[in-house]
Amino acid sequence: MRRKSLVFFLIVALLCQMLGSVAYAETVGENVETGTVEETQKPAPQSETPEDQYDITKPVIERVEFPQQGKTLKEGDTLQLYVYAYDADSEIESVSLQMQSDNVDFNSTLSYNETEKRYEFEDKLDEVGTGKVYISEIKVTDSFGNCTDANLWENGDYVYWFNVEAKALRVTAFEFEQDGQTLDTEAALSLTLETDPSVTDESLYLTVKESDGGSRHTFSLNREGGNRYVGKVPSHMGDGVWRLESISLSRSMHWLELQVDAIENFGFTVKKSSGENPDPTPEIVFPEIASVELEKNGEILRAGDTAAVTVKMKPGVEMQENGSAYFRAIAGDLEYEKSRKTVDLKYDELDNAYHGTFVVDTDTYPCEWYIESVSVQSEDGHYAMNNYSLFTNQPYYVQVYNGNTFSNPTYEYTVRFHVRDVDGEWKVAEEQKLKGERRQTLKEAGLVFPEMNSTSGMKQVGWEANGHTEEITENTKVVDHGSQWDIYAKYDKVRFFINYRYTNQNGEIANKKEMRLVDNGISCEEFVETLEYRPEDIGKDYSFEGWDLVEWYYSGTQNEKDKDVACVARYAEKNLVQVEAYYYDINGYYTHQEALFVDKEATKEEIESLLKKQAMPKMYPGLRFKEWSIIVEQYGDGPVKNGIFASKYAVYTNHMVRCLIDPRCQEEDFFYQGISDQMFEAMFCQVVEPGAEFVLPKALGDYSNITWVRERDDEISEENVYVVNQNMDFYGYGTKQADPSTPEKPEEPDTPEKPTEPVVPEKPGLSPEKLSDAKIAELVKRANDAAPQEVIIVDMKEATVVPAQLLKAAKGKNLTIQMNMGGYIWSIDGRDILAEEPKDVNMQVILDTQHIPSATIRALAGNSPVRQLSLVHEGDFGFKATLTINIGKKYAGLYGNLYYHDSAGKLVFIHAGKIGGDGVVSLTFSHASDYLIVISAQRLDKNNAKGPQTPDQKDVSTGDTNHMLPWVISGLAAIGVMTLLMQKQYRKKRH
Repeated sequence: MRRKSLVFFLIVALLCQMLGSVAYAETVGENVETGTVEETQKPAPQSETPEDQYDITKPVIERVEFPQQGKTLKEGDTLQLYVYAYDADSEIESVSLQMQSDNVDFNSTLSYNETEKRYEFEDKLDEVGTGKVYISEIKVTDSFGNCTDANLWENGDYVYWFNVEAKALRVTAFEFEQDGQTLDTEAALSLTLETDPSVTDESLYLTVKESDGGSRHTFSLNREGGNRYVGKVPSHMGDGVWRLESISLSRSMHWLELQVDAIENFGFTVKKSSGENPDPTPEIVFPEIASVELEKNGEILRAGDTAAVTVKMKPGVEMQENGSAYFRAIAGDLEYEKSRKTVDLKYDELDNAYHGTFVVDTDTYPCEWYIESVSVQSEDGHYAMNNYSLFTNQPYYVQVYNGNTFSNPTYEYTVRFHVRDVDGEWKVAEEQKLKGERRQTLKEAGLVFPEMNSTSGMKQVGWEANGHTEEITENTKVVDHGSQWDIYAKYDKVRFFINYRYTNQNGEIANKKEMRLVDNGISCEEFVETLEYRPEDIGKDYSFEGWDLVEWYYSGTQNEKDKDVACVARYAEKNLVQVEAYYYDINGYYTHQEALFVDKEATKEEIESLLKKQAMPKMYPGLRFKEWSIIVEQYGDGPVKNGIFASKYAVYTNHMVRCLIDPRCQEEDFFYQGISDQMFEAMFCQVVEPGAEFVLPKALGDYSNITWVRERDDEISEENVYVVNQNMDFYGYGTKQADPSTPEKPEEPDTPEKPTEPVVPEKPGLSPEKLSDAKIAELVKRANDAAPQEVIIVDMKEATVVPAQLLKAAKGKNLTIQMNMGGYIWSIDGRDILAEEPKDVNMQVILDTQHIPSATIRALAGNSPVRQLSLVHEGDFGFKATLTINIGKKYAGLYGNLYYHDSAGKLVFIHAGKIGGDGVVSLTFSHASDYLIVISAQRLDKNNAKGPQTPDQKDVSTGDTNHMLPWVISGLAAIGVMTLLMQKQYRKKRH
């Protein structure tokens, strides 16, 4: 009888379990009301990141202290910088510092001072240079690779800077062995110097400048023994006269320039060798990538997963055995090492391809990883071509999840549609502001394309991005492209702006321009071959045959919006050389264009010889002409091409100083508009002997109060005094004296200003409730007197603000502040208070808000029940806190999975907590935001999460559910047990 009762009880219990589970399944989606906490347990202090959480929250930089801001430091001084920072979710891994000057970068890592609770950099300066140094980067990185950069930029300049000043190093003896010589590139350069105090540096840096004030080159000379330094003329230096400008040493934080008297008096001439090359350079055959394949491209990967990488090569080139594929994480503000993965590739001759494997481990940051580039080389050391174009739009990628954590950026950007107007000019037809996730299509982001536009002679056939060949459609996916995306209408025609260059009947270089509509896709070479235009004023000396495309201009098929096409006249008998002549004519103008006709087989050397022999035209009075310095822009050996450019520079034994004045010199972009000498309002010239001083005047001609803005590309000297050892130009603007014969026009009377509208006072807002001063003082005393592991329970009543005084008193101590705020409890462990100076924090929680878009919630949670939760405070707390809150007894035994709604509009997994029998769950927070709690049958942690889950796994397409399956199995098991027991009882009765 007792056994029958036991069997009956077991059956009833199992059936009740089935029925209870069915009842839960029928009510799991119902709304719940906020309950009150009937019973609470103190959550354990969160001294470490919970196991189920992958931290993707950046550290916090509270402040930076730089005691030497704006000061001048010398050798022996100690540079000091302090950073106060914390990370409430994990640990700070490193704090790095970068300083930079005009020519030196300096990197270091700060150490943590436990006593001062700060990160410190203290370095005694040794052998510094001279100049200004900026603090260019302070980066704080946590143990998960998240980075925060200090804001070091304000009003167009760095916030923190200092000067370094080295002891002056005067050169007491100096010898430049190649002074006045003519050298080929790679020729030896050597100098010997003695300094006070003496230096023993293994290398120094020599800067030389072209005699006409143009290019500069800096190169190193190495110590050969004693005080002699040797080097070579760089191979990339052009022909011409070069003057020594400075000698420097590389010192800490800045270069140190040696003081050399009259260094500009030393120089040399470069004349590249014109000898024939008996062994022509063999043609280089570069390897080419045929295709790239990424297994599981675009799919989700988790720890332990792999994806094969295959790089197929085009045949015909022998390849090296090893190569690399470089993956990059799309997450921003990430430590460099955490954001890069290198996949080793091995070459297989059988399929002429490289193979490697991308491996996801537990440390792989949860975000998209894409192939940024591939590096493979031929046996003779040449890198593969077609590399950049294969990865332009980042088409090869995987999405790495760590549990249920995945960080995907959302871009806010403006799309501007450009079309042609009735005159064929581009105009912005429409702008749309969008906010879309990475890899989302333009249609999904909400972009609506305007109607097709056609204009005179041009029919629109689609859309393209910035004139490239890539077609833009509604299915184009959003990849990182900045805050503005310009999309252009693509037409069946392209505008060609043609610049015809030829010699007129006066023998001068002439230009004629026109615009033509050309079929989209035609090459410039093909187009120029069809030109039949013949200028009316073309010279009669040689027989005109047609036009050649200028070599340095566009070539190949172009698909840009507008094309500039430069073509030069082709003659039957001769080739035309376009000569840019640089000399000061009778008026002081410097640049001139000349034509030179040469034989079809003329070489670069023959052209140089012809130009070298040309006489100097009438030049500015007082200048002494010495010779021409020639540059012919021909690369390689053999005859020059028609239309080639050459330059000839006049070399003088004295110098020209010009002052060019124009009111437009106040405009910064005026100097970048291709201005010529004739464009200036006034020009004043003066011939000056080498080594003489020139003082920039405050008044000149009809101009007074002149402001000088620059001398070529250099800044103006504060003293306005220059030693002239080269030709010099100065630019300025001033007050021009009015012509006394022209009466001044009276000024118009001022229009009275419209009176301002009175300011309407703002409506007073509601302040958060605070504890009384007496209550705060009592709590501070309790915190100061607390024993280890003591729990201070605070009945907040109507108050919502945790006072800074209490946080400061509890900071670093092994005690817990437990604040009962009515429907929820906050618990803070004193050891988790990390802010240097805690502040008042409003800890008010609002449940069941509707701040997160429903579409975002559905995409994540599906049909799972959810609760929205918002915190009134904005930003970081400065500590970690555990929230204990009732979300409904019907969810007892399930899990509350916490997500926060980040600034990019994404839901990011934080961690999960089990819901108690009374419906209470405890969750950890470190900063305020809008949050979502997804309720599920199991914890969505990094070990078992497979994406958003629901407790019943309902198939939306069929309406079927499988939540009954476990309980049906339990029921069948119960019936089986009952049957076995009953059979056993029956057999006993029979016997």
